[in-house]
Amino acid sequence: MLNHSNHRSGRVLALVAFLVASFVAGRSLADFKTLGQRLPAGCNVVVAVNVAKLLDSPYAKQHQWAENMAEKWQTRPLMVPPGVSEVLMGADLDEKTLDPNWQVCLMDMAQMPSLDSLAQAHHGYIDRVWDKNAIASPQNVYFIQFDDKTLASATPASRQTIAKWIRQPVASDGNLKSSYLKTVIMGLREDTGVTMALDLEGAIAVPRARAFLDLSDAPELKGKDLDAIARMFGQLNGIALNISVDQDITAKAMASFDSDTAVLAPVAKPLTIEILKHCGMRLPDVDDWKFSASGKTVAMEGKLSEDSLRMLLSLVQSPIPAPVGTQSMANGNQGSNAAPLDPGVASQRYYKFICQILDNLSAKSSLSETSTWFKNSARRIEQAPIMNVDPDLVNWGATVTQKLKEVAAVAAVGYTTTTARNAGLQTSAVDNGSYYYDANGEFKSKVGAEAEANRQQRRQASQEQKAQAQQQGLQVLADIPASRAKIRVEMTNKYKMEF
Repeated sequence: MLNHSNHRSGRVLALVAFLVASFVAGRSLADFKTLGQRLPAGCNVVVAVNVAKLLDSPYAKQHQWAENMAEKWQTRPLMVPPGVSEVLMGADLDEKTLDPNWQVCLMDMAQMPSLDSLAQAHHGYIDRVWDKNAIASPQNVYFIQFDDKTLASATPASRQTIAKWIRQPVASDGNLKSSYLKTVIMGLREDTGVTMALDLEGAIAVPRARAFLDLSDAPELKGKDLDAIARMFGQLNGIALNISVDQDITAKAMASFDSDTAVLAPVAKPLTIEILKHCGMRLPDVDDWKFSASGKTVAMEGKLSEDSLRMLLSLVQSPIPAPVGTQSMANGNQGSNAAPLDPGVASQRYYKFICQILDNLSAKSSLSETSTWFKNSARRIEQAPIMNVDPDLVNWGATVTQKLKEVAAVAAVGYTTTTARNAGLQTSAVDNGSYYYDANGEFKSKVGAEAEANRQQRRQASQEQKAQAQQQGLQVLADIPASRAKIRVEMTNKYKMEF
C-alpha cells in the first residue's frame, strides 16, 4: 500500500505566529514534491494544504484562524494542530461510496512532539516499526516519526502494511502508480493554497453512466445526445480542485478527459450538480459557479463557503496528534512537559466541536443527498481527542456518532434498494438491445416506447426511495436536540462554566 522517501530538511518555526511572519518575510516552505515521495503507491486521491499560506491570507486573519490555534485547532476547516506548516494527505478512496479503504497524512512540524506525550494523549504505546519510532493508538491509527520535522499518521493501523510502506525504496519521482496524481503533485508550488485531486481513470462504466443520465430530470439534457455524453464519462481521467484563500475562499476545478469536451459544454453545470447529489456530496455553492469546456478539459470555478471547505477536506481526514503533544510547542517548550488540559476546558472544547458539526449538518436540504457528509462527520468526532474530556460527554459524543452513521446507512440502503429496483426495470430494455456496444466497440442505445416507460418508472422509484430515506433519517436524529440540551446543562452545572 505505502512507500517511503529520504530525509527532508525543514525550517524550525517555534510559534504559529512566527510561522506566519516568516512566510510573509519570504522564507522558503517545505517541498510538497519531496513529501509526495513518501505517499503510498496506491493512492487515488491526494490533498495538499499549505497551512502557512492559508494563515497569512486576509480571510484567515479576519476570522482569526491563527489566533489561539492551540486551543481552537479542532474547529478550523482542517483539523491540524498548531505548528504544522504543510499537510499532504493520500488515500485509496472507494469511488462508489467515497469511503477511504486506507489513508495517510504527512505533516511538516515546526517542532516534533515527544513520543511520551503522544502516547499519553492517545492512551497508546511507543513502538518501533522497522527503523522508525511510532505510536500505536487505540483509535486504529499509527503515528510515525519519519524524521525530526515530519510526522505521519496512517489508518487503519495495520502494522505489517505500514512496515512495508516504511521499508519500500523510493523512486526519484515517487512511487505513485497514478500518472495523473504525479502530474498534480509536480504542479504544486509555494503559492499553493489547497489542492485536492482524484484519479478516476477507468472508474466509470459507460452503461452505468447512461443509466444515470436516464434518471436525471435536468431540463438541459432534453434533446441532447446522451450516448455521446455517457461515452465522455468513460474517458474521464481525473478531477483536480484548487482552493485559494485571499479576501474570501474561491475554488477552481478541472476535469480532464481523453477527447474533446464540446458535447459537455451545455450540460456541464447541471450534470455536476446531479453527480454531487448522487454521491451524497451536495454543495450549494456550486449552483453559482461558472462552467466552461475547452479542448479536453471542463473547468468550473466560484466562491466557496468555509462550511463547504470543511466538508471537502473531510473526505480525506486522517487522525492527527492530540493537542496535548503540541500545546507546549506553541509556547516554545518541549512537548514532553505539556500539561494536560483542565477537564472543564477539554470538555467544553469537545462539546462545542460536536455542536458545530451538528449545526453544519442541519443546514443541508436533504439527508438523502448528504449521506457522505454524515459519514465524514461521524469520523471527525471519532478522531477528536478525548483526553480529560468528561466520560459522560464522551458517551454522548459516541451516541451522536452512532446516530450520524445510522443516517448514512439509511441513505446507503435506500440507494442500494433503488439500484436493485432500477436494475429489474432495466432488464427488458437491455434484453431488447436498448443498451449495447456495436461491432466497433462503440457504446450506443435505442430509445423506444418500452425504454421510455422504464425510464419513467425508474425516476418514480428513485423519488419514492429518496423520500423514504429522508423520513427515516429525520426519525433517527429526532432525539439529538433534547440530548444536546440535557448534556449542556449537566456539564455547565458540573464545571461551573458556560458550555
